[in-house]
This record gives sequence, structure tokens and C-alpha cells, in this order.
Amino acid sequence: MRVVCLLLAATGMLSAQVVEGSVSHSVTRLGVSEVTVRLHLQIGMDPTKDLKSQAEQLEQAQQNPHYAITDLAGRFRIEGVKEGKYRVEVFREGFQALPLSAPVEVKEGDPVELELKMAPLGRVTGRVLNGKGDPVSGAKLQMAGQAGGTQGRIADENGEFDMVNVYGGSYTLLAYAPDELAPPEPVDGQQMAWAPTYYPGIMYADSAARVLVAPGAEVAGIEIKLLAAPARQVSGVVLGADGKPAADAAVQLTSGSGRPTGQLRTATDEEGKFEISTVDGTYRVISDLAGEANTLHGESEVLVAGKDVRDVKLQLVASFHIHGTVSYDPPLPPESKSHAPILLTNANPRGMMFTQSFAVEGDSFNIPDLYPGTYTLLASEPDPPYYLASVRVGGQDGMAGPVNLSAADDHAEVVFRADGGTVSGTVENCRTGGRVTLIPVEQNLWKPSPRVGLCDAVGHFTIAGVRPGDYYAVAVALSNSGVPPLELVVPNLRPASTEELLKQGSKVTVKPGEATHVDLKTAKLAVPQQ
Repeated sequence: MRVVCLLLAATGMLSAQVVEGSVSHSVTRLGVSEVTVRLHLQIGMDPTKDLKSQAEQLEQAQQNPHYAITDLAGRFRIEGVKEGKYRVEVFREGFQALPLSAPVEVKEGDPVELELKMAPLGRVTGRVLNGKGDPVSGAKLQMAGQAGGTQGRIADENGEFDMVNVYGGSYTLLAYAPDELAPPEPVDGQQMAWAPTYYPGIMYADSAARVLVAPGAEVAGIEIKLLAAPARQVSGVVLGADGKPAADAAVQLTSGSGRPTGQLRTATDEEGKFEISTVDGTYRVISDLAGEANTLHGESEVLVAGKDVRDVKLQLVASFHIHGTVSYDPPLPPESKSHAPILLTNANPRGMMFTQSFAVEGDSFNIPDLYPGTYTLLASEPDPPYYLASVRVGGQDGMAGPVNLSAADDHAEVVFRADGGTVSGTVENCRTGGRVTLIPVEQNLWKPSPRVGLCDAVGHFTIAGVRPGDYYAVAVALSNSGVPPLELVVPNLRPASTEELLKQGSKVTVKPGEATHVDLKTAKLAVPQQ
């Protein structure tokens, strides 16, 4: 959750360098208590001035943000605010942050009054039933958003579930049987098994209905009836690093989405053999064996379609580490802790990407427990004026796309620079809170968080610290509900959801240290409605 809608109004009743105001509920308009309001100083690096002193000033501001907590009436007051432009951050559990607005500018003798708004998060409730319509206690559920993010729940003794703190958007809802649930009754002598079931009663994700949650809304009465399907056997052998059968190795099947699916876990016998009962589908067979110094790991993909799958062979291998260094040009102060985190995305064929974040300690980072495969290694975009300039991992260009890593590729270098360009301009019909996103023309550069600019009251925007290169500039105004399209709220751009945006954007070229002007029209995209 981030900043809410913001209006500035000067009033001579306030003293200089005091920022105060209120936080209200976007629906009821009543004050919201216990909201944390923070002011983060924004400092633009000037190459003509001493960069080290500017960086030290930025570091000090980031470590000592101004903040206050709202009272019962939703009021707050922050004193001792120095001159400058500030980013406003508002947080309270159970509420959704509305779009960012223009930075707050604090001047001596020019007091500031803020009016902030928050929308409640949504909720999805329902129940899971078996084939006879009886509730399934302990059923496992996972809700996955179209723009990323998942939430899991376990059904209670009545088969009921309650997903809370749900952001507005479109979701699939998956239920699968608990391990202790007895299998379905045989049909004409054929053994049956419980299949992972998508709402409202579908085995396959691409045919599942989507649950649409409007901001702050509750979707109730969702009902999923678990499906029974013919049971199939997947069996094989697991071999250790020495090529010999591995006893007591853990084995599991995961679905194409990467999620464990019910009772699909076992262990190998003394001869390294295993057998698991499942239903038709595409799976990853995954095995792990803990050792004294390392955990051995192996994977293979299998297609189960109308018959058993025999003779699966898994070869276990040891893990390796990636040791990396981070540098800033110009350098940050030695004591700085403002490094952007390192992001590693596993791109092997599991059906979906899984991204992990790793902190930078000093000027280095460590990524443990990797296994040979295809990965994307990047870093989150830092605050301006720095941008992610280059990534080298195992001698490969990480900015060019996924890389194949093995134990021999154990070093990475990440470089940030501050000679980026600036993109500014105007947007037609983009009132306060609308936003402009720069989407790189090269799709492999979509993974880091995109640079975003905010429209002010007259439609002006500025985006600083942009990596030199070619971009599509796409503007989106607030919808009637006060929320921009989900694709631009969550920095997780995907080709399918971005194609229409690119058609309505304007191409811009950013050069080092130069300013680029572009005039835009807002994209015409509908926000998902319930």
C-alpha cells in the first residue's frame, strides 16, 4: 500500500514548516485513525554541484523521515519539516492506497494542509464441497491475481474460507483436497482421485471463471465443488549425485502453476523408487535429499494423459551460490544503506515465474542454494537520480534476458549510474493522481519496476533518473472509482496486458543527461468491475 489522493491548500492560519491535515475514508468520508503518514524528502542530484554532499543529504533524509499517526478524527500534524519537496506515504492495515499525487513542496512561511484519502481493501468468502455437496474441512485454497500476488487459506470445519485484505482486481480461485480426505468412490472399477478444482468447478486454469473484486468490495457466496477424476500412477527412480539410487529422498508433484496439488508427496524406498497417485495433467516431479553439507535437488516434467507414467528418472545435483558486487557511479557515501535489492526470477519450465529478493550488504550480496537452470537476475530500480545501468552474471549480460546458470557461474556485477535523462510534458485530461509510465521498448527490461510520473492539477508530469534508451510513454487518468488500471498500479508488466497500452502511448528516446518533452493523451482502458 502506498500514497493516497492528495490536495494542497495554502492557509495563513498554519505556521511555517508544519505539515498537517486529515485522512478520510474514500466511501464514508469519515476520518481514519491510526494511519501512519510519512514525508520522504526528494532530492534531485545536480551534476554541477558536489555529488558526495548531495548523496549524504539524501541518505540522511531517507534515514530520518518525518511522520505522524492520525488521531480518532483522522487528523495529523508533522512539525519541524525543512524546506523541500516530499513524497507522501500513507499506511494502515486493511486499507488500499489510492494513486500517488504530486510531491508536497514545503517553503518557509508557506504552510501546507493535506487532505488524504484511503479505500478499504476487499474480501472474498465462500465454501468448498465434495461431490456429494458435503463441506470439506481443511480444504486448501489459493487465490491468484491477474497482475501477480497470491493468497492462501485453509477451509474451516464447515468448509468455509475467508480471504481478507484483497486488492481490487481479477483473480482465479483454486481448491484442492486436504491430505486426510478419503478418495472418491471408484467408478466402474476405476480408482478415482480428487482433482485440483478451479472456481466454479473446472480442472484447468485457462477455463476457470475469474472472481472480480472492486476496491473495498466484498464478494460472498463463492462455492467450489471438488471434482473427481480417474487416478493415474507416476513412478520412477531417484539417483544421487554419484549416480546410485537415493533412498529416503522426498518426492512431490507440482501442477503447471507450481503449486503442490493435494496428496502428491512421498519418499523413495531403499532402491530409490517412488510412486504417486494423481490425475491427468502436466506436472513437475521434484525431489530433494538433505545431506551433511548440501541439499541435493532434481526435477523433471511429465505429462499424464489417460494412462500411468512409468520409468521417470531424476538425477540429483548439489546447489551453488552467486556472489555479487554492487557499485554506484558516482559513489554513494560509504555509510549509505540505500541500495536497491537484488531480484532473482526462476525461469525454468514450471508454468509461472517465481521472484526472490536479496538484500545488499555494503557493496555485495549473496544468493544461496541455486540449482542449474535458467534465471533472470536484475535489481529494483533505485530512487532518482540513479538507474540500473548494467548486470553481468557468470560472464553473461543479465540485461539482455534470462541466463543459464551453473556452479561455474558464481559471480555477478550490478552497476547503477546517475547520468540518466529526464522525461516531462503534459497529458490531456490527466487530473491529479493520474500517472505516466515509461515502458521500455526492449521487453527484457520490463522486469525492474518502471519509472512512473504523476500528473499535477494541470496535467504536467516529470520523470527523472531514466535509463538512456527507447521507451513507450503511456498515460492513464484516474477512473471513476479513483483507481488507475491494475497494469500500471502493480509494476509487473506482461506482454498480454501491455499490448493495448503500447498502442496508445508515444515512443520517446532518452539520452544521458538530457531532457525530453512529450505531450500525451490518456489511454482508454476500463478498470475491472465486479
